[in-house]
Amino acid sequence: MLKFFRRIRRNLLDSGNLKKYSVYAIGEILLVVIGILIALQLDNLNTERELMQRQNTFMEQLKVDLQESENGLKAMRGHHHQLAKSAGKIVHAYWKPEQPKDTILDHFLMPISYQSYQPNMGTANSLINSGNIDLIKSEKIRTGIISYIESVQSKMNEIARYEQAYFREGVSTIKNSFDIWSFLSTNNPDFTEKIPNLEEAEFYPIPAGFQKIPFQITLDQVFDNQMIYSGYLDLLVGHRNTMWMYDSLLIFTQDLINILEDEGF
Repeated sequence: MLKFFRRIRRNLLDSGNLKKYSVYAIGEILLVVIGILIALQLDNLNTERELMQRQNTFMEQLKVDLQESENGLKAMRGHHHQLAKSAGKIVHAYWKPEQPKDTILDHFLMPISYQSYQPNMGTANSLINSGNIDLIKSEKIRTGIISYIESVQSKMNEIARYEQAYFREGVSTIKNSFDIWSFLSTNNPDFTEKIPNLEEAEFYPIPAGFQKIPFQITLDQVFDNQMIYSGYLDLLVGHRNTMWMYDSLLIFTQDLINILEDEGF
C-alpha cells in the first residue's frame, strides 16, 4: 500500500503538474488524519469497554456483599429480639404478684449471652479507598455507597455503645448479685440433667455428679432483689436497642440493593 502511494507521488512530481500534486498531498494528509482519528476512536472504545467491565465487576461484588450482609443482619436482628424478649419476661415478672415458676426459669440464662455482626463492607470500602468510586457512572449509586458507609459506621458505633453501657453493665450487676448456675440448679431440677458427661463436663460450670449446690437462692429471693432486677433491665434495654440498630442496618442495606437494581445491576 505504501509503495502504491509512493509511486503515485513520484509520477505526479515527474509530470510537473503542481496542482494535481497539491491535491494529492492534501488527500494523503486527510487520510492520515482520518486514520489517526479512527485509531483514537477505537482506543477510546476499548478503554470505555474496559472501564465498563470494571464497573460491572465492582457492582457484582458489591451486590454479593450486600446480600450476604442482608442475611447476616436478619439473623442477628432475630437473635437480639429473642434475647430482649427473655430479659423482658424476667423484668415484667417483677411487676406481678406471683411468678410463673414453670416457665420463667427458662429465660434467666439466655439474655446474658451476646453476639454481634458487622456487615460486609469490603467492596464498598475498597471503592472509596482506591478511588475506583469514580468508575461508577451512576451518581445515585455513588451517593448511595458513600451514604451507606457512613450510616453503617454510625450504627455500629451505637451498637458498641449499647454493648458497653447496657449489656456489660447488666451482666456485671447480675454476676455480682447471685450465682446463676446455683440458682438454676436449685430451682429447676431439669436444668442439671443437661450437664454434659465425661470429658466435656470438665469445661462446664456445674460438675457432673455434684453432691451439693453452693450459694443457693430461691426464686422468691431473686424477685425480692433490686440489683438483679436492674441487671436484667439493662439487658432488656441493651438487646432491644441493639435489635433496633440492626433493623436500621437492614433497611440501609436493602435500600442500597434496591438502588443497584433500579440502575440495572
